[in-house]
Amino acid sequence: MQQLQTSSATRIGNRWDASLLAEWDWSQNEFPEEWFYIGEGVQRLVLISPDGVIYKKEKPGEHDTNTEEYINYLKARNIPIKGWRVPKTSLYTIGYESIIAMEYVEGKQDIECQRYGRGYNLDCTCGQTPCTAWEWEKPQTIWDMIDLSESNILVEPDGTRVIIDIVA
Repeated sequence: MQQLQTSSATRIGNRWDASLLAEWDWSQNEFPEEWFYIGEGVQRLVLISPDGVIYKKEKPGEHDTNTEEYINYLKARNIPIKGWRVPKTSLYTIGYESIIAMEYVEGKQDIECQRYGRGYNLDCTCGQTPCTAWEWEKPQTIWDMIDLSESNILVEPDGTRVIIDIVA
């Protein structure tokens, strides 16, 4: 298995916390001490560590989701898009398990427009200027990201959009 490396300038989180989460047993009713549940998707659980870093752990039976997200992060961080960014992200491999550590992002969820992915002949439903459908096409086209939705894009107070789930 090929090891992916991050430079020290972009590393976030730490191996100790990644190991703690990698060794955490899904059958336990409680999360590690002082860790908090943030959310989950089909493939992963998202927790925040005591020091405020987001960690993503793959659910049983899932493999390579965190590695795929990290590869997308590397691609996106090297191709800037005005008004968009990706959070600082690190990948830790603990045994056979990959754990993502990601910067916690403060922001509000973006507003999806019905035009996104369906065509501009439809009425705009987001009420934003410019329309979010237009804005979302930028990372879709430039970063080749197809899984964009209100739940994986946060808008920071300065208007910058941040993709917090960049698997697909």
